[in-house]
Amino acid sequence: MSTTTQPSPRLRARRRRHTPYRLLAAAFAAAAAILIVATQADLRVGEAVLARWFVQSVTAGQSVAAGTIVYFGIGTDQVTGISITALCSTVVFIVPLIALVAAMLAITRAGVHRVLLAGAVGISVVVVCNFVRFASAAWAFDRYGRDGFDIVHRYAGSIFVIIGFVAAIVLTLTIGLREPHRKAPRRAPRGGRR
Repeated sequence: MSTTTQPSPRLRARRRRHTPYRLLAAAFAAAAAILIVATQADLRVGEAVLARWFVQSVTAGQSVAAGTIVYFGIGTDQVTGISITALCSTVVFIVPLIALVAAMLAITRAGVHRVLLAGAVGISVVVVCNFVRFASAAWAFDRYGRDGFDIVHRYAGSIFVIIGFVAAIVLTLTIGLREPHRKAPRRAPRGGRR
């Protein structure tokens, strides 16, 4: 005589979370991080194009992107360029976040969609922070010259993006590893029908 029992809903959910889909998502995230590092020079050109819009909104004259340099002040007495180097690039912040997402998918039991959403939120935070840094450095140069640029670029801007990066990591972990909120089962009212 043998008996069979159905696995609990929690055990079924745990088994579902160790599917090939999950490992495929982790491998895809790791490959994306490697691809971003390999193509970072081209990505910096794209960053310059996007940074141009941020810089244009806070500086006098017109702005234009050429390669990895954003020129601003066009049409004024002084035209200046900000070069987006490998160390200043948003890639420096995005790659560790993608690696964190890959690790969360490979190691934890967190839901794939939740981890990917967490990664998207974290990446959005660092992208915005770094573009704000580009714009604030250009604004400081436009307003206060080289001294203003140095203060923002070396100190204030660096501190700002580090804080943003830490916030992005915390958000990625918090959102990605948080258990979904489940509604408690409804209890039947006390007492029977009369």
